[in-house]
Amino acid sequence: MAPFYPLYIRRSDGRAVTGEKKKESNEPTPEQLNQKPDAKGICDYYRLIEDDEPKNVDWRRKLGGMLLRELAQSGEHQHKAAILAHLPTNYRLFEHIKSRTHDGDPQSKRASKNHAGGGHDRQDAYLYGHPLGRKKRFRSPADFFPHLYWLATDKTGDPGNCTCKICCPEEFQEEKTAVKRDATTPTPGPSQAATPAQSPANPRSGRRSPSVMIPRVNSTPAQHSSTQERPVSQPAPAQRPAPQTQPPNPPQPLQQHRPTPLPVLPFADFQLDMRWNHLLFRPGEVVWHSRGDAWGLGVVIRRYLSETPNRGVERNYIIQPLSNPIEQLRPVHHSEERLLRPWLAWSPPPLTNEVLQNRPDVSFSNVDWQAVLNGQFGQGNAEVDGSILAAKAIDVSFTLHHLLNGTTRTNPQFEERHWGGIFLGAEKIWVGEPVRVRLDAPVSHPVLVILDIVERVELGRPNPRSSIHVVGDLYTFMTTQPPPNSVMPPVDHLPTRMANDLILRNRCSVPAGRLSAWKLLKPHLALSLDSIRGRWYESSILLPMIQPEAEFNEARRRGTIDDVDPWLNGRGDSSGQPRVAGVRQPERRDALGRAVPDGTRIHDGLDPMSPAELASLTGVVPPSLAQAQPQPQGQPPAGFEGAAFGEMDVDMREFMNLDNDFTNLPPAGGANGAMGWG
Repeated sequence: MAPFYPLYIRRSDGRAVTGEKKKESNEPTPEQLNQKPDAKGICDYYRLIEDDEPKNVDWRRKLGGMLLRELAQSGEHQHKAAILAHLPTNYRLFEHIKSRTHDGDPQSKRASKNHAGGGHDRQDAYLYGHPLGRKKRFRSPADFFPHLYWLATDKTGDPGNCTCKICCPEEFQEEKTAVKRDATTPTPGPSQAATPAQSPANPRSGRRSPSVMIPRVNSTPAQHSSTQERPVSQPAPAQRPAPQTQPPNPPQPLQQHRPTPLPVLPFADFQLDMRWNHLLFRPGEVVWHSRGDAWGLGVVIRRYLSETPNRGVERNYIIQPLSNPIEQLRPVHHSEERLLRPWLAWSPPPLTNEVLQNRPDVSFSNVDWQAVLNGQFGQGNAEVDGSILAAKAIDVSFTLHHLLNGTTRTNPQFEERHWGGIFLGAEKIWVGEPVRVRLDAPVSHPVLVILDIVERVELGRPNPRSSIHVVGDLYTFMTTQPPPNSVMPPVDHLPTRMANDLILRNRCSVPAGRLSAWKLLKPHLALSLDSIRGRWYESSILLPMIQPEAEFNEARRRGTIDDVDPWLNGRGDSSGQPRVAGVRQPERRDALGRAVPDGTRIHDGLDPMSPAELASLTGVVPPSLAQAQPQPQGQPPAGFEGAAFGEMDVDMREFMNLDNDFTNLPPAGGANGAMGWG
C-alpha cells in the first residue's frame, strides 16, 4: 500500500475547558465516562480513542485525504495518500459504546462478532474540542472537515469565516445562500444532510446551488441476436457498442466539486451487498443460469454460505426458473457463481415460435399459453418462450423497497418520500451504490453513486400521482499516463466496491503505464429512472466471467483491463424500451407474476438450507452439502478456522464481517467466483 504523507495543522481553536463562570471539561461528563453496567446489565458509556487506535487513524486518514485534495487540486501532490499527523490541539475523539453484558457466556459474545458495531448495540465516534463546549461535537470526518479547512487556510482566524455546521448553522447558511433554489429542482433527501465544506473559491456560499437536470433524447434500441439455434442454449452476448473514448473537450465542472458522504442504511442485506467480492447476485434478481447443455432464465429466491468438505466457503444460490404459467419448474441449486450471469450480460435470442416472434404486440400477459402448448400457433418451445417474455416484462418494471424515515411535506399539495432501494428491471439497487447511466453529454462510462431515491407524491386526489427520481454524484472513468513514482489516487470517498476494483485494476495497469481514476463531474445530480442503464459491476470480477478467457488473459498481460460496461446491455434494451420508467409493481413478487409458481417466496438474509430442505425444494442434494452441517446465520461452522478465498486464507467470521474495510484487499475471484488475479 502506498505510504501516507503526514499533514500538520499548525493552528487550533480547540479548548480542553470551556465556560466563563462555570468551568467544565470539554468532553463527555463523568457520568457518561462511567463504564459500570446498570441494574439491567446494560453498559452505556464513552471512552477516549487514543491516537494509535484504528478508528482514530481512520478519521485522520479521511481528513488528511480531503484536505490534500482541497489544497493540491493539481500538481504532483494531488494523488498522494495523506493523513493528519495528529488532530488539532485539544480536539479529542471519544467513542460512545452501548452494549449488554454477556455474564461470561462465550457463545453470546461470539454471536455478536459480526455486528457492524464491533459486537456492541451501538458504537459511534464523536470529536470534542470546539470552543462552544461539549454539546457542540462533530459526528463524522465530513462534519469536521469544513472546520479543519478553515483552521488550515483562514489567515485571519475569524470564526465567522468558518462554514461548518457548528460555527455556521443551517438556518444561517440559508440566509447567506447566493443562489436561490429553483422551485422545479428536486430537494435533496435526508441521506444528503451531512455534506463537506463548500468550494474554497467561495467559502461562505452556504449550501450548494440546485442540481441541473441533463436533457434526454431517445437512444437507439439494442439489436437482438439473429441466431436460429435453441434460444437458451445460445444466448447472444450483450450488444457491444463501439469502444468509448474520452471526448477531445470533455465538459468541465464550473467549480471544484467534493464527493458527498455516502449514506449507510441499517439493513443486513444492504451491508452484504455493499461488500467487496462477497455475493454477486441478490435475492429477487433475474439471472441467466446454467442448465448443463443450455442456459436458462430464472430469479434468485435465496442465497447463503456453507462450508465445503475441503474447508472452503461455498456460495449457494437457489434459482426459480421462469416459464409460462402452465409448465412450472422446480427450483435449481447452484453452488458456483460462474454458472450464473447477470440478465444484462446477454441479449435474449428470438422466440422459438415464429408466429409469436413475428407479432410485435406479443407479451407474456397477452399470450394464450394453452393454445401455444396445443400447437395452435405452430412449432416452438413454450417453456423457453415463456421465460424470455417473462424476463422482458420484468425488465420494464420497478418496485421501490425499504421506505426510510424521512417523508417531508414540500407544500400542501406534495410530499416527498425517501426510499432505501429499488428493484429496477432485473436488478436490485440500493442507495449508496453506483449505477450505470445514460447521458446526452459525451462522458466516458458515466456512473452515478446514488445518494437518495425520492418519490414526489401529489396529494388531494383519489389516486395520488407520483414521480420518482434519483439524486447522486456523477463520475466518469478516466485513464492517464502516470508520472514517474506516482502513487495510487485516493479512494476513501468511493463506495467500497468501486474503490477495491480501482485498486486492483491499477495494480495491473500502472506497471504498463496506465493510471485510472474515477473523476467527480457533478455532485447532487438528479436523474429520472429511465436514465439508469443498470447496476454497476466490478470489471475485475465480472470480466473474467463473461469475457473469453484467452482475451481476458491477454488484456491482463498487457495491463489494459478495460471497463466491463461495453459488454453489458442497458435496462429496456432487450424489449426496445430503454427510455421508459416502466410499470410500477407494489412488491417484487408481483413483478414476477405467473412466470413463477404460486407460493414462491424471496428470502432475504443468509439463512442456510439443510440437506433435507434442499432435497424437498429441488429434488437433488449435492454430495458436498449432504456431508456439511448447516450453521446458524452469521456463525462459522463448528471447528472451522479458515477458508480458501482466491489465493489467500480468510476466517469465515472475516468473510461474514460487514465493516467493509477495503485496506485489506484479497485477490479477485473469491471462494468460487471469477478467476483470481495473482
